[in-house]
Amino acid sequence: MKSAGVPSLLLMEHAAEAVAKAAYSHTPRKILTVAGYGNNGADGLAASRILKGLGIDSDILLIGNADRSTDEWKIQSRICNAAGINFYIGIDDLKAREPDAANAYDVVIDALLGIGSSRELTGEYLRAAELINGLKDHNKFLTVIAVDIPTGLHPDTGKVLGKAVNADETVTFFRLKSGLLLNKGREYSGSISIADPMPVVGADESFIDDDRMLMAVDDDDMLKAFKRDRTGNKATFGKVLCICGSAAMPGACILNARAAFNSGVGMVKILSDEKNRDLLMHEVPEVMFSSYNGIPTEDLEKAVAWCDCMIIGCGLGTSSEARELFHRAVKIADRMGKYLVIDADGLNILSGDISLLKDLNIRPVLTPHPGEWRRLFPEQADAYNDPDAVKILANEYKCVIAAKDATTIISDGALVFLNKNGNEGMATAGSGDVLAGIMGALLAGRNNESNVYKAALAVYLHGAAGDLASKNKGSVSVTASDIIDEIHAVITDKSVNDLCERVIRK
Repeated sequence: MKSAGVPSLLLMEHAAEAVAKAAYSHTPRKILTVAGYGNNGADGLAASRILKGLGIDSDILLIGNADRSTDEWKIQSRICNAAGINFYIGIDDLKAREPDAANAYDVVIDALLGIGSSRELTGEYLRAAELINGLKDHNKFLTVIAVDIPTGLHPDTGKVLGKAVNADETVTFFRLKSGLLLNKGREYSGSISIADPMPVVGADESFIDDDRMLMAVDDDDMLKAFKRDRTGNKATFGKVLCICGSAAMPGACILNARAAFNSGVGMVKILSDEKNRDLLMHEVPEVMFSSYNGIPTEDLEKAVAWCDCMIIGCGLGTSSEARELFHRAVKIADRMGKYLVIDADGLNILSGDISLLKDLNIRPVLTPHPGEWRRLFPEQADAYNDPDAVKILANEYKCVIAAKDATTIISDGALVFLNKNGNEGMATAGSGDVLAGIMGALLAGRNNESNVYKAALAVYLHGAAGDLASKNKGSVSVTASDIIDEIHAVITDKSVNDLCERVIRK
C-alpha cells in the first residue's frame, strides 16, 4: 500500500479470494467467520461474502469494539449486509441464537487479529480463541482456517500469547511469517499456503526495502531445479567427494552417497576407512572408493581437485587422525575454490576453533542440529531457531548456515530462508547424513544460483521426501533410508502435495 501505491481494498479482495478458495475446497455447507473490527477481520468478511456468492451459507461472528472498526471493515460490512449474511454480535449472541454451533458449521475462518497483535489474549478475544478450539474439539470434521496467522500466535517468534487458535490451515499473504514456523508455530498453523495479494504489481519487488524479509522455496522451485539437460553427461551433473565414515560408522558413507545419487549428481567418490571398502562397494556399487588411512597430501589434493563439491564429517569421528584429515582437506578445498558442506563430526572438529572459517575464501555450508549448534556457538546456545541470530552468525563467520530444527533456518548472512515442510518422523538416525548428500548434489550440479538458495532447495527436498515417507510408513517408523527412497518421487511429480494426497487415498 505504501510503497507500490496499491489500494488496500484491491489487496483485500485478492487476499479474501485466497481464503475463500481454501475454505471452498472442503465443500462446506455452512461457514462461520470469526472476525475482529480491523483489516484482518475485513479480509474475513470479504471471504465470507465471496463464499456466500458461491452458494455457501455464511455467518459472521463479530468480536471486539465496533468503535475501532477500520474504513475498509466498514465497507466490507455494508457489502455483507447487502448480501444477506447473518451477523452475530459477540459470543453470547451466537450461543443464544445457535446453541448447537459445534455441529452447525463445517468450516470456521479465524479472522480476529492477524499479524498486528503481539500481546497476550484477554477478554473477548481470549473467549473467541477458546470458542474456536472448543468447536473443533467437539466436531472432528470441522476445519479451522486462519487468515494470515492464527490468533494468539506471535507473528515473529511463534510463541503462544496465553492461548492461540489451533488452525488446520493458514492462508498467509505476500511472504512467510516466521511465527508460523518457529516455536509453536507449526503446531498451531497447520498446513500453510502463501497467497500473493499483489498480482497487479507482478514479479518486480524492487520497491521492497526490508532486510528482515524471510523467504521460502516451494514445489515449483524444486521442480525447476531438477530439469535435466538432455545433452548432458555424468560430469555435467556434478561430482561429489564424501570424506566420511569411520570404521565404527560405515552407514554415513552409504547414506551420503545414495542421497547424492538420488538427488541427481553424476558421480560420487568416497574417502573412508579401509575397513568400509567391501560393505560400501556392496551397498552402493556406483561409487568410487579410496581409503583415507594415511593418505598422502598429493593423493588428497587429486581427490579434491576431481570434485565439484566436498562433503566432510558424516560419521568421521573426532580422533586425532580425523582432525588432521579435516584440516588438510578443508584447506585444500578452499585453495581450489570448491563447494564445501561440513556436517556432523566435521562440525564437532570445527567447534574446537571456529575462527578458521574467517580465513577461508569460500563460503562453506554448515548443517548443525541443536547440539552441534551449541558446541559451535556457545555464546548463542539457544538461538538456533532465531532467524536474526542465524543471519548474524552466518555473516560473522562467512558461511551458509542451515540450522536444523523442526523448522530449519538457512542464511548466508544476507538472505534468510525458512523451510516449511518436514515432520517429526525425520528425527531419526542418519537423517542428517541424507541431507548432507542432497546438499552436496545440489551444490555440485547447479552453478547458476547462490549457495544459500541451493542449500534451501536441499532442505526442502529433504523435507518433501520425509513427508512422503511419513505418509507411506507413518512418522513413527520412518528411517533415513526411507527418506532417500522417496527422493525420486518428489522430484518427478508435478506436485509433492498432490503425491502425498494420492498416497493417503490409496
